Amino acid sequence: MVRLPELVSTTKNYTLSVSSDELIAIMRKDTDAVLSGQDRIPESYPLYKQIENLDSVTKVDYDGHYGPYIFFSVEETRGTDLVTSKKVAELIDEYLRDFNAG
Repeated sequence: MVRLPELVSTTKNYTLSVSSDELIAIMRKDTDAVLSGQDRIPESYPLYKQIENLDSVTKVDYDGHYGPYIFFSVEETRGTDLVTSKKVAELIDEYLRDFNAG
């Protein structure tokens, strides 16, 4: 008798909403990092690169075409996707800290 393999992981897609002003601030900060060459220093990585560096995160996108949203996918392995998505939200909050303080 053939046994089917156990499904141990699957990919979930997430969409996080930010304000239009916050998305513009993220994109400006990313652009400034690239233009100044700071995008090669881990502490100054653009937001998309910081998110992609999290374990199991792929397909990060936020160009504003579909509105002020940040899209990403997380490879779920036994419930870890929720923890990872919270880490993404924390990264975004940290990235916007200076913008929201002003």
